[in-house]
Amino acid sequence: MIKKLKKFKNELSKSNITEYFKDPNKFELQDIYQEVDLTDVLKKMDILKNKDNIINEEGEKLSIPQSDSIIAPALHNTFTTIPSKLFLDRCFLQYLSLNVFQDYTWNRWIRYKKSSQVPKTNSEKIECINNGSINIDHFIPTSAFKGITSLHSISRLYWPCEILFDENNNYELAKKSFFKQDVSVTIFQRQYSFNKNLAKKLVEIFTRKDENGEFIFKGEEGRINVRREAKKLNFYGSTMSLDHLDLENLENLLSLN
Repeated sequence: MIKKLKKFKNELSKSNITEYFKDPNKFELQDIYQEVDLTDVLKKMDILKNKDNIINEEGEKLSIPQSDSIIAPALHNTFTTIPSKLFLDRCFLQYLSLNVFQDYTWNRWIRYKKSSQVPKTNSEKIECINNGSINIDHFIPTSAFKGITSLHSISRLYWPCEILFDENNNYELAKKSFFKQDVSVTIFQRQYSFNKNLAKKLVEIFTRKDENGEFIFKGEEGRINVRREAKKLNFYGSTMSLDHLDLENLENLLSLN
C-alpha cells in the first residue's frame, strides 16, 4: 500500500482535538512530496487486533506494551527513505497519529484491553477523549522533549529505532529496549538519549541477563534501579559533557558493579 504523505497545514492543539473528530475535513493538509509503502507496518500493527494472543518470531507471548518490539522496527524501516527531521515536525506527527495510524493509536493506547471496546465512530471517540479513556498526548505531542520521544504514539516508536539501529545488529537493541518498556521509557524521555553510543550502551546494560537467562534488572526493584541510574546520568550531564564519557567504564560510573 503506497501512501503519499502529508502534514497538517496548521498544528492542532489539545483544545481542538474533539473538533477534528467532529469534522476532519476542516483541518487542511499539505503535501510533503514523500511517499512510503505501508504494507509491512500495517500488517505488524494488526497483531493488536487479538490482544490476548500477541506472539513474536521466537514464539513468546507478549503483552500489549511489548508489541512495540515487533511494530517499531517495521515502522522505522518503512520511513527510512524520508528525512528523520520530519519526526520532529509536530504537524507531521499529528498527521501520522490522527490520520495514517489513527486506528493503531486507539488500539495501542485505549485504556480498555479488548478490541471490541475500541471506539469506531467519531462520536464514540469524542466520548473516550472527554472521559479520559485515552491520553491525548499520544495524538498531540507535548512541547516537552519526552512528548516526542516517549509519549507520541508514532514518534516514540521511530526515535529509539533511529538511535539504536546499526548495520551489525540491525534492530536487536531496539527490540530489547521495547521488550522491557521501563528501559525504553526511562532512557528516551531524556535528551542524552540522542547520543547514540551512550543510548546503545545503556540499553545493553539495562537489558542484560544473568547466567540463568533472567534479566538482571527485573521486577519493581529493577525498574527503580533503572530510573535511579538514569537520573544519576542526568546529574552528571549537568556538570560535564556526556559526549566524552568513557563508555567502557560506564558501569563503574553508575556504581553497577
